[in-house]
Amino acid sequence: MDALKIKKILPRLGSDAPGEVIATVEALRRALAADGLDFYDLAELLTFDSEPEAVEIMPPETAGDWTELLDRLIDAKLWANQWEEEFLFNVRDWTRSGRRPSFKQQDKIIDIAERMVQV
Repeated sequence: MDALKIKKILPRLGSDAPGEVIATVEALRRALAADGLDFYDLAELLTFDSEPEAVEIMPPETAGDWTELLDRLIDAKLWANQWEEEFLFNVRDWTRSGRRPSFKQQDKIIDIAERMVQV
């Protein structure tokens, strides 16, 4: 599911214009259908019976392993903002050349990964 697209569409449901609300519902339906989902699936994703379990991700050992993790995070498209998106792409390019991320970069990557796992 393209969470960023859904995030951009949802606020338009609060419009005072009935036509815009209907168009927004249709845009949301199309965005969900593109991934084989419907409103029931969206409701399921938004509903938690309990707090999600904390997930601890262990830092990869090699630059190649970091690249693999970064590829998965980029494919998920669930970064919080543009800075995180650019950060993930830039560090992935760095690791593809055989270099490991700095310790500070590793901490940020792990933070993003753990947050994404809970989504």
